[in-house]
Amino acid sequence: MSDAKELLQKIATLRLRLDQAQGLVRDANTTATALTAQSGDAVAALEQKVQRGGWHNTLLDSALRSGEGGDKPVLPSRLTLRGARLVKRARDLLQELKAVADDPILPKAQDQPLAELHRTTASMIDSVLRTVQGFPPSSSAQFRLSEGLEAVLDVVEERLAVLKAGMRQRSQETGRIDRLADALRRIVAGQHVSVKSLEQIAEEVRDEARQGLPLRFLPMPTDDPARAAAAHGLTVAQVLARLIDGDPDWQGRDLEGLVAALVHDAGMVRLPAELITQAGPLTEEQRRLVERHPLAGAQALVKLWPGGSWAIDAAADHHERLDGAGYPKGKRDLHLGDEVKLLAVCDVYAALASARPWRAAYEPRTALTDTLLLADRGALDAKQAQRLLRLAFYPAGTVVELDDGAVALVLAPQSGESQPARPVVTVLREAFGQAPAVPRYVDLAAQPQRSIVRGLAPHERRQVLGRLYPELV
Repeated sequence: MSDAKELLQKIATLRLRLDQAQGLVRDANTTATALTAQSGDAVAALEQKVQRGGWHNTLLDSALRSGEGGDKPVLPSRLTLRGARLVKRARDLLQELKAVADDPILPKAQDQPLAELHRTTASMIDSVLRTVQGFPPSSSAQFRLSEGLEAVLDVVEERLAVLKAGMRQRSQETGRIDRLADALRRIVAGQHVSVKSLEQIAEEVRDEARQGLPLRFLPMPTDDPARAAAAHGLTVAQVLARLIDGDPDWQGRDLEGLVAALVHDAGMVRLPAELITQAGPLTEEQRRLVERHPLAGAQALVKLWPGGSWAIDAAADHHERLDGAGYPKGKRDLHLGDEVKLLAVCDVYAALASARPWRAAYEPRTALTDTLLLADRGALDAKQAQRLLRLAFYPAGTVVELDDGAVALVLAPQSGESQPARPVVTVLREAFGQAPAVPRYVDLAAQPQRSIVRGLAPHERRQVLGRLYPELV
C-alpha cells in the first residue's frame, strides 16, 4: 500500500475516533440534562467543551475529507514522503491547538489577544492542509510547495509557543487572584488564615519586581467582590514592591509592607456585588456602605494580628486624606503614619492606572500626574508621592511612540527619579512602519534629541504586540 493510502487510512481512523468521541459527549450531555439543578455548572462546562472541540474537529475534517461525491481523495494519488510528513505535522499542531481550546484559561471573547492568536493560528494550519489537497502529482513541484508550507508551520509553532506562554502567565495570574480572594473571604468570615500563606504571595510579587518584570495593572473582576479586592490588592502590592526595593528604611520589612498592601481592601468583600459594576452616582445608602468598608476590613484583620500591626491601620486609613477630606473618620496628616501615607499613594495610582467596569484605565503618565496633583493640593503626602517617579512616566512594559514616529517598548526606567520621561526602550517598529533589521535599544537619557510623544492606546498595542506578547496588550 502506498504512503498516501496509508495516510488516508490513518486519517479515516482518526475521523472515526473523533466521531465516536463526539457521540459519547452527546450521550453524556443528554444524560446530564436529566440530572438535578445541582449539575447545571457541569453541563454548561461540558457544552462549552463540545463547542470548542467541535470547531476543531470540523476544521480537521473539512481539510482532510474526500470530495462531495466520496470518490475523489483529498490528497493527490502520489504524495511524497515529505508531503506526508507535512500533513502529519499540521495535524499534530491542530490537535495541540484543540487541547489549548479546551483549557478554560483561554479567553472566551474572540476580540481578546490570546483568543485571536489561537483562531488565526488554527486558520494557518487549515490553509496548509487545503494547499496540500491541491498538490500536483509532480515530485519536484511538491518539494517546492512543501518547503514553503513547512516555513508556515514553523511560524505556527512559534505562535503556539507564544500562546502557551501567555496562557501560563494568565493561569499564574488568575491563580494568584483566586488564592488571595479565598484568603480575604476567610479573613472577613473570621476563619483562620496563616500569615505565612500571605507572605508567600508577597514573595512572588517581590521577586517579579526584582527581576524587572513589567508592572501589570490588573483589571477589576466583576464577578465577585473578593476577587475584585484581590486584584486591586495585587496591583497595589506590585507598585509598592517597586518603590521600596533597595530602600534602607524598608530593609527587613518589605514583606510586611507587601502583605499589608495585599489585604488593605479586605473590607470590600462585604460590599454588594452590584456596587463593583455601578457606573452612575451612588445613592446615599450605597455611599455609606462604601465608606464603612475600611473599618470592616480593619476589624477583620485584628484576628489575623491580635497584637496589632500597621497593616490594620493601612486597611482602616488608606482612604483618609491629609486635608481631612477622606473617609471613614476624616483623619488628618498628624494622625496618619508614613507607611499608611505611602500605601494611600500606591492605592490611588494603582486604581487610576487600572481598568474599571465604568471606565478605561488611565495612561500610566496620566495616572502618575493626577496622583502628584493630589499631593500638590494637600490630599496625599508629597514626599511619598514623589516615590512614584521611580516607576517613571512609562513603567516597564509600556508601548510608546517616539517623536520620529517609531514605536518602542519600555524596558526599564532610569535609575533615580531625575528623568522619569526618559527610560530605556527597544524599538519595535521604525518610523516608516518596518521592523528594525537588528534589535536596537535606545537610552533616551543619553539621546536628548529624542523623546516619547505618547503611550499607545490598547488597539494600537494589539497591532504591534498582539502576536509577540499578547499579555502585554
